[in-house]
Amino acid sequence: MTNVVGGGWSEDIKKHLQLADPSGHIVSDVAYAKSGDWGERLRGSGEVRPVSITRSGSTATVTWDGYMTSGDTVVITGADQPEYNGTFAVANNTYTAFTYTIPGNPVSPATGNIIIRQMTDWTQVGWAWSSHADGLGSSLELINFNLPNQYGQNWRDTNNNGTPGRANSVLGSNIAPMILDVQHFPLVAALNQLDHDPPLVLSTSIQLA
Repeated sequence: MTNVVGGGWSEDIKKHLQLADPSGHIVSDVAYAKSGDWGERLRGSGEVRPVSITRSGSTATVTWDGYMTSGDTVVITGADQPEYNGTFAVANNTYTAFTYTIPGNPVSPATGNIIIRQMTDWTQVGWAWSSHADGLGSSLELINFNLPNQYGQNWRDTNNNGTPGRANSVLGSNIAPMILDVQHFPLVAALNQLDHDPPLVLSTSIQLA
């Protein structure tokens, strides 16, 4: 997946809609570029599943397909043994493995649907799309059967390994309003278009549950 709709990074980003958590960290960023792209990027450098996580003493060794520099930060979730989960600074990096320090003496190897989210890359904070239905063990399920199923906003990755023959695990009747048919004029906005004549005009339709 790419970082911005259409591929690559937005150029000359001037306008942002940002979502921050209670600690002030930006967790979602929608930006508008002069080239006319809207794109949502999630904080971090994407998510992957490790090949394995083993332990010797207080050192956990992750075997994976990736590379970071020592001091980069990862968030590890999904291990059945909670000591392996959390936010950690990595060390002893190679192109196939890294280590981090854990508390306690959990069994080795770690088990569960383990997911590694790389929060920094060469100490830099980036943005990336992420879906647990994109090779991370989940499938997609429809949320609200009373709304059209052609819109991605009415689908979510599963909370478990799927529910064949049963109600969808994400089933719900109270989903966020769906923002549809977004358009803007001019089609290719000029730099600082909001200050120009005619100004940048955005239109959309909202569908409620």
